[in-house]
Formats: sequence, C-alpha cells, structure tokens
Amino acid sequence: MKARIKKIIETGSQLRVIVEHEYGVDNFGISERKKEFNHLTGEPKWIDSVKKLLRKKYKNAKPINQQDYVGKEIDLDK
Repeated sequence: MKARIKKIIETGSQLRVIVEHEYGVDNFGISERKKEFNHLTGEPKWIDSVKKLLRKKYKNAKPINQQDYVGKEIDLDK
C-alpha cells in the first residue's frame, strides 16, 4: 500500500497529518516526536508513527474495485 501525505498542520503540541491512500483519506493526530528525526533515514520520526497507524488500520483490508458498484441498487432506508 502506498500513501501520500496531503497536508501537515501543527496545532499546539499536536501534529495533524492528512494522508491519502487507496482506501481514502485519514487525518492522524501525532502528539509525540514531531521534531525528532531518524538519523539513519533522515526522515522525521512522526512518519514512522503514521506508517504504523496505517498498517494497523488497514492490515487486513482488501482494495475496493469501484467498478463493482456501478449499477448497484442501494436502499436508503437502511
């Protein structure tokens, strides 16, 4: 699974990271390590937190084929 960071917003002590991927969009709040860097990769440590959250949330998810829903009847009462 690949994800694209769409926006990063710093609000007080929290970092909001908006991530787009094949399952949609997630808005994660990261409260720790927002200014620390991984010295081996040169990336901020919060990226590791975002990766961990995405893996946990979508570990067993299957990609949705949007075309399977074309012509599908849906019940608005349920």
